[in-house]
Amino acid sequence: MHFNSLALASLALIPSFTEAHGDVPGAPKIFGRRSTLNGVRRARTGASTFHPAISEVHHKRQASTNTDGQCGPGFGSCAAGYCCSEAGWCGKGTDYCAAPGCQFNYGPACDDNTIPPGSSTSTVARPKLGNVLYGGAGIYDCTVAGTIAITYDDGPYIYTDHVLDVLKQYNAKATFF
Repeated sequence: MHFNSLALASLALIPSFTEAHGDVPGAPKIFGRRSTLNGVRRARTGASTFHPAISEVHHKRQASTNTDGQCGPGFGSCAAGYCCSEAGWCGKGTDYCAAPGCQFNYGPACDDNTIPPGSSTSTVARPKLGNVLYGGAGIYDCTVAGTIAITYDDGPYIYTDHVLDVLKQYNAKATFF
């Protein structure tokens, strides 16, 4: 009886070994560093870290007629209106097009390539606040065991200063991107 309870409790822990923003939609990152988990995923799927130049991707998109074949690095892009799934196949629907798994550089119809409705915010000023690095020079992994990285996909905005003040009260840091 105790063995069965222990086995069931062990199975309940399996979902906690997942990675958020790492191609598992809706799954929280609870265990592991991004670089470690990415290495495991690349080994499992044979994926590479090759990222072609934007002009190269754009050219491949325009020339593609691929609607049901392989796509992604080394294979090229899908046809207009099609998505390149996380597994590297062209198709339509949420299995192919949903972010964050859709390879938007190779699938023109991926959710990430869709401009949301409403007015454009591209001209809204986003002045740099503080000394946090922007763009590709930002923080990607926690380097100290037991730390948690908090990121916000927003700002700076009218409430940014208040959020930073609250974080400062608790000696906490966050990254806005």
